[in-house]
Amino acid sequence: MATNDPKPTKAERREAARAEAARIKAEEEARRKRVRLITVGGIVALLVVVVAVIAFVLANAKEKPQGPAAGQEIPLTGEEITTNLSPIDTYQAGAPGAIAMGSSLEPNTANEGAPVVELYADFACPHCYDFDRERLPMLQSLAESGVISLVMHPVAILDRSDDYSDFSSRALDAYFAIAQSQPEILSEVGDAFYNLWHQFGIAGMQGPPPGSIELADAAATAGVEDELVQQIKDGSVPRVAKAATEAYGATGWRGTPNPVVNGEPIPPEEWGPNAEALKSAIMARLDSAP
Repeated sequence: MATNDPKPTKAERREAARAEAARIKAEEEARRKRVRLITVGGIVALLVVVVAVIAFVLANAKEKPQGPAAGQEIPLTGEEITTNLSPIDTYQAGAPGAIAMGSSLEPNTANEGAPVVELYADFACPHCYDFDRERLPMLQSLAESGVISLVMHPVAILDRSDDYSDFSSRALDAYFAIAQSQPEILSEVGDAFYNLWHQFGIAGMQGPPPGSIELADAAATAGVEDELVQQIKDGSVPRVAKAATEAYGATGWRGTPNPVVNGEPIPPEEWGPNAEALKSAIMARLDSAP
């Protein structure tokens, strides 16, 4: 159909072409801008995720409990020894690490002619912690009154390392050294060492277990002299744990605490519910002895 509209001039067509080109260019620029924004946004989001993952990994690495030897970073350089503090040579009373006590409760003493009650215990044993508080005072009272000679056998059957460098051994070595140099505070030191592992246990055994530094701090609090405290802290205290524990293993007996009367263990089912019941079991053994 014919139209009366005049044809655009050459100048008008040129102007229209310029306008269309400008429109196309503007649209392309807008598209590119959107692509850039999307790309940058994606990179930022990815970085946020990566940072979150790294933070999560680091947080969990800090909170994850360490292995058995964690916290025991101080190497043990003390001399290996096989000595004891016992004038008694019957039964196992003369084994490495043995600590005999007579009426004075001083290490390396005995009540002459009295029957021998020995006690094997491990500082990392929760049942030994209970025995130390609930039944050991009764055994000490029997020794003080001259009824028995008491022989303590700290051992490290719960040491979780291959070289006797875990808590049980470190505590045993420190305890034996203190028995030699400051026997008058040995009972307080024993309680403190038991309590160290007990607190670690009731806290869920999270993080590094106590080691030489914590044992040294506990010893210092109990009144141990500075020189020995430093030896405990730097791992140079003489080492009797291996010999004491191997001697216990040679008996064929297992587990701690293990009270032994004249060479015969009293099984847990005969201990009764309290210290007095165990005392009755011990006295019955003594009365029936030849």
